[in-house]
Amino acid sequence: MRLKKLLSAASASVVMMLTLFTAVPAEAAVYYFDNKDMNWATPYCYAWKNDSPVSAAWPGSTMTQVGESTIWKYETNQALDGIIFNNGSNKNQTDNLTPVDGHVYIKTSDNNKTGQDSGKTYEQYISGENPDPDPDPDPDPDPDPQPGEYVYYFDNSSANWGSVNAYLWNSGGELTGNWPGKEVKATVTNPKGCTLYKFTYTGTSAPQNIIFNNGGNGSKTEDLIAVSGNVYYSGMNKNDTGRPFATYQGSNGGGGGVSTLGAVQSHKLTDNILTVTSENGTLTLTAYSRDIVKVFPLPTDASPATERKSIAVVKEPETDLAITTTEADDKLTMSIEDGVTVEINKSNSTLTFSKDNNILLREKDGLKNKIGNISASFMGMNDSGFYGGGYTGGNSNRKDKTITMDNHQEWGYASDDVNHNICIPVIISTNGYGIYFDSQYRGAQIKTSSSGITYSSSARNPIAYYFLGSGTMESAVTSYVDLTGHQELPPFWALGYITSKYSFASRSEAEEVVNNTKNANLPLDGIVFDIHWQGGQGSGGAGGMGYLNWGSAYSNPREMMKNFSDKHVKTICITEPFFNSENTGDNYNTLKNNGWLADENTSNMGWVGNKVGLIDATNPDALSWMWDFYKARTEEGVEGWWLDLGEPEQHDGDSRHKGGTVDEVHNEFGNLWTESVYEGMKRDFPDKRRFLMPRAGTAGMQRFSTFPWTGDIERSWGGLQGQIPSLINGSMSGLGYLGSDVGGFADKYGTNA
Repeated sequence: MRLKKLLSAASASVVMMLTLFTAVPAEAAVYYFDNKDMNWATPYCYAWKNDSPVSAAWPGSTMTQVGESTIWKYETNQALDGIIFNNGSNKNQTDNLTPVDGHVYIKTSDNNKTGQDSGKTYEQYISGENPDPDPDPDPDPDPDPQPGEYVYYFDNSSANWGSVNAYLWNSGGELTGNWPGKEVKATVTNPKGCTLYKFTYTGTSAPQNIIFNNGGNGSKTEDLIAVSGNVYYSGMNKNDTGRPFATYQGSNGGGGGVSTLGAVQSHKLTDNILTVTSENGTLTLTAYSRDIVKVFPLPTDASPATERKSIAVVKEPETDLAITTTEADDKLTMSIEDGVTVEINKSNSTLTFSKDNNILLREKDGLKNKIGNISASFMGMNDSGFYGGGYTGGNSNRKDKTITMDNHQEWGYASDDVNHNICIPVIISTNGYGIYFDSQYRGAQIKTSSSGITYSSSARNPIAYYFLGSGTMESAVTSYVDLTGHQELPPFWALGYITSKYSFASRSEAEEVVNNTKNANLPLDGIVFDIHWQGGQGSGGAGGMGYLNWGSAYSNPREMMKNFSDKHVKTICITEPFFNSENTGDNYNTLKNNGWLADENTSNMGWVGNKVGLIDATNPDALSWMWDFYKARTEEGVEGWWLDLGEPEQHDGDSRHKGGTVDEVHNEFGNLWTESVYEGMKRDFPDKRRFLMPRAGTAGMQRFSTFPWTGDIERSWGGLQGQIPSLINGSMSGLGYLGSDVGGFADKYGTNA
């Protein structure tokens, strides 16, 4: 809570007298804070008038950085009684300060509730008349150390730690005291324009090793070799010797914290699209709604220069948005009426997103569309948590985690932090924003930490990301679902109890289960037929995979399903994208002869048959052929479809897809297959509500009326424990419905349940 002095009636006159001598802005007033000594990740300003907040509620409104300097500003069009600057998180703040329009305020101590008015206007403060925010005005960027001095530099632009400590030692022991060592406050700019932390150690014994850290709060570099005069940064390998100060260009080799697009040169607003021309390419911002903005930077030399067709985004930009642009010396601003504001830093084309003067997200390096090595980085926004990315059995909070986009099957997993069958490249922050990376390329990674979000991908096309939200997690998730499609209303029976096992091997066994359940007056609304229904030949009954018709053990299936339906029990059947070359009629040969198989002999499918093919889900003709089977079985009485193994469970590197490479197609596969069945049901059975149960998918799968589950979880307490975080992150990734196998599935401990 902010420190707030309660004024008695006797002191009210003093306040009135002070007000007479305090600058009262007639229009906009600006208050500045020099963050040089505090190095807060994002300064906040809490301002009030007549005991009521003028800024946002405590800790106030996020301030706006002035160019690349250490000075931040807060603007308001109201007269103020008091103002407090703070770091927005751990109560590190100034005292109540008297507001003076245009003045710069400073805080030089970590002691709480300190700080003061510099007594200077912004213009005076940055001129030679007053303390210079550049800590080293000497033309020599950093003079040589004196004898016995050892100097080390740290680039904090990637880690973005709130504080930086240096811990040094040699064979004789610790040189900077106990862990975490000494705090580093001095900064200097090297000849390449990188702002670096500078730590000087003075002693008779040369340091041998160094670790930079965030004050012992959990983040640190590896053990590094101490070489005086060199620069270090987070992410270096163990025993790295650093980089020379004079030639260091940033941890990314390009200056650090600078977009590859360079400085803004011109811009043009056409309807919902702002096109910014920069030194090294173009930046296209498209407003899809008040809370959704597409960001697509494209370097001049990009090849190819077009995005891969999105399988997830279905929303069209709204046509009734009121969008304006304004330009200042240091920034270009795109404002959506009643929506978000995007500021473009004119010096480097990086972006800041805000709503009602509250900064929600700030790019660090932004999105760099270097084909085959795409990356993006965003600053930490005091995010206490991140959610989404699909589902995982580990922690519900995905902070300090790596989320890898690789749909894959894992038999018998429990509470781990690995994403499994459904990977979705969307992340939702507790700071009230979300980011959706519109690419399903296999192996792409999202990393989250207190320092912010990073993204990396080997995609062969440039990609876009979408900013989502308006300051609440609810708005971010809503924006994502608006962008990628809404879940339809399910059939009423789908919300009841559905019985399933591996497997009902005959009609008589299935009928016995239904009759016994009903006779016991237990509610039952559906029955699921696993692999045996397609014939059941081979090991474990999987030999009929790809037959797509009832085996001989299910006599008169139309009658059986009608009898079930008369008892209000609906039938659901499993299908897979794999086709056994035997026991499936002529299906395998038809697919092979038409060139509709991505792989004619898929590896590790011996449990099904000697030769098993994988259908090409990127080929519309192949899926149209497969739909004919779904249609025939639905006409007979099947009410819902289970789409299993759609990761695909086995996906050889030599598979050939009409729609792209294996890495481009892999995570898209489940959606493409599910969509084909959904569209067929919608077209040929328009009066039925759809019920599709895929094991795998990605962004946007919810719009296909899907009811996925969490895969082959372990039958253990660990398996149960993993379901809560799985369901939470699945829902935060846009999935309207997500379930799990009651009692688990994979029997690792011989329970034989």
